[in-house]
Amino acid sequence: MTANEPTASGVTAGVHSDADGVQWSHTVAESRLLRALAGASLGVIAATTLGAAVAAVAFTAGAFLSGRYGIAVALLFALALAAARVAPHAAAFRSARSDRLALAHEAFRDSRYRGLAAATAFGAGVIWLGLRLGGVGFFLVVFGTIALPMVAVSVLSSEGDFDPAVGTLTYCGTDVDLAGLDGVRRFGVGGLAFYRLSFVAGAATHRTPRLLVVPAAVDDSLGSALDAGVAADPPASDPTDPAIRATLAAFGVGLLVFAGVLLTVDPSGPNPRGGAVLVYAALVVGLFGAVFLSLAWRSG
Repeated sequence: MTANEPTASGVTAGVHSDADGVQWSHTVAESRLLRALAGASLGVIAATTLGAAVAAVAFTAGAFLSGRYGIAVALLFALALAAARVAPHAAAFRSARSDRLALAHEAFRDSRYRGLAAATAFGAGVIWLGLRLGGVGFFLVVFGTIALPMVAVSVLSSEGDFDPAVGTLTYCGTDVDLAGLDGVRRFGVGGLAFYRLSFVAGAATHRTPRLLVVPAAVDDSLGSALDAGVAADPPASDPTDPAIRATLAAFGVGLLVFAGVLLTVDPSGPNPRGGAVLVYAALVVGLFGAVFLSLAWRSG
């Protein structure tokens, strides 16, 4: 059986089931929610690119009008090179042949250039709001609108298949041995089901997914397979050395503490952007701290 099943949350999941198990796909191509999130992020990027291009053209024209012909010619040459680089990608976007622009093509698959124009207008509004706030506010609004929707798309997107008969699950390209499950927690939001997995000691690696996001169309069958995995006898495995986990955790906690210290530092000097730089540095350091803590947790 093959189906594209819409749900109340705007999720249209590609689901296929046969004698070999169940396969599903919940990506930007199938979900209106994911397309909206990706479009918001791409709109800010498009508006930033367009603004930079308009500024570069205006600066080049101003250089010509003011008689600075050397600078104007150099800028014109740079603009020509940039246009030559962009033109193939624009053609690939129209024909959907570029892997690099696959996300953009899927996000604007139905609306195409109208959707891209609307997203760019939205991005311009975000940039305007960021400029009005200034400093740290600009960073939080603009980069937050780029990053947070992309993180949401990454978390909510999933493709996989499982065969309940043999207890195998492949989630986003990673094989999961269901017999190593120690417990499963489930909660649903709209047309999606979220599964929080825990494993017996040594049955999982840092690559093993702990969170599954699946469409409601495969919720019942996958839930039954996960429950059967919890009830099965776990495979023999060697637990991770506690010293490795302790080292990773220590690095993570240390980086998070340092990020907190950066947020408490009062920027010195006349540069009003010092606070934004400290916030950016704290976010980067905190991100690495979270990565180390995640590795310590996932290696258990």
